[in-house]
Amino acid sequence: MRCQYRAGVAFALMACGAVAVGGAGGVTKDGAEAAKAVKVKVFRHKSVSLTNAEADAALASMGNVLQTKDTSKDVTTPVTFVRDGSVQLLPANVAAVIQTQAQLNALFNAPSGVKIVRAINFCGGPGGSIIGCAPVGSPVVNIGAVRFTPALEGILWVHEYGHNCGLSHRTDDPNAVMFPSIGSTHRVVSLPESNRYRNGPAALTAGAAVAAEQPLPDPKDVKEFVRRHYPEGVPFEIAVKLRDQDKYKGAVETLLKMLDDPAEKEHLPEIVTTLCFIADEKAVEPLIKFVKSERSGADEFRAKNAVLIHLGDLIHKSKNKVALEYLQEMASKPSMVKKVAAPRAAAVMAANPKAVGDAAVIPPTEEELTAELSVSAAQGLALAGLQESEAALSALKESATALASVKEIADDAKKTSEKVRTFGQLKYYADRKKHEHNHEEKKP
Repeated sequence: MRCQYRAGVAFALMACGAVAVGGAGGVTKDGAEAAKAVKVKVFRHKSVSLTNAEADAALASMGNVLQTKDTSKDVTTPVTFVRDGSVQLLPANVAAVIQTQAQLNALFNAPSGVKIVRAINFCGGPGGSIIGCAPVGSPVVNIGAVRFTPALEGILWVHEYGHNCGLSHRTDDPNAVMFPSIGSTHRVVSLPESNRYRNGPAALTAGAAVAAEQPLPDPKDVKEFVRRHYPEGVPFEIAVKLRDQDKYKGAVETLLKMLDDPAEKEHLPEIVTTLCFIADEKAVEPLIKFVKSERSGADEFRAKNAVLIHLGDLIHKSKNKVALEYLQEMASKPSMVKKVAAPRAAAVMAANPKAVGDAAVIPPTEEELTAELSVSAAQGLALAGLQESEAALSALKESATALASVKEIADDAKKTSEKVRTFGQLKYYADRKKHEHNHEEKKP
């Protein structure tokens, strides 16, 4: 089955599996509507730590967000979420890091529920700051996400669950659950949204009305912009305003200072992605230096992948040869990439020295991290959208040193590059936004 988000309308062509949702809530003794309990299966990749208690905390937070009236505009929504069995491992065919459409399809085609992977670098297209992805209008609970800060994990899950219920983003209230970014105050649900949450996930038929995506307001300043977490990634159409509008003069210098500030590590994926979208060539050397650095935390490694992916956007605008050559090398020379992967591999191994029992976490190897970075570089060549980048992608298929995972995506990456080159970045990202929740689901 295909559940897709297209031009503001979600389509579901056929039913695909049962929804793990409890019955109607009924009423309490005082006449109030009783809460409806949604049973949710929770899965994790073997390389990700997620305990039953942590899953329960996120699910409880989801219910708290919906049931609590936080502002005068917030509609109390009597829905709770409970774990259906222990946290399980995802099937072996689901990748730890989602980097292609095929891998995203495999994630969504896995058993229904919340599915936690190590990273999501593809949701409608390559992206380095994605933390969640879910089909709009799904007949089942079908959420892909990464582990996130405990205070926001439940808000992330309920945001993605909203997509399952047929909700798109809205920007008329900065505290809306379905605002394009998440935050501790993003807890407000409108009456139409409340009704969707009460009904639960549902496959939407062709022609079903889904509110069109509303444009994001301009940010107050660059720091405010990059300190937000955007589930489906930093919005290109807003980031480029930081380049094109005089009121954001000095944005690049501010972002480069933030790149070197340890206090900003949580926001590094957003910082580097925005730098690449702005496409000022003075950022090339600092960004490459950052990738080569010994910084080995989880946020730093996510940001290094983001640099490799979104240097392509910088290259498309600036035609910078240094950045293009760097991506070509990182996509084709695993020995070079291993030097970047090694600090992170050592860090995760130290944090997970043993793998014993069902709850064990099997950390990624240096080889797996090398492959992840190499594919990110190839996706960067795709986003470059130049004839030179397409030639480089074609050459990867015949390369004696490029990894198999890179060769496998070369053709699709070349097609992406052709789209960017033909239509330009603004149209590419606008069209991609309409399709970022697309996926193919198996027939029952």
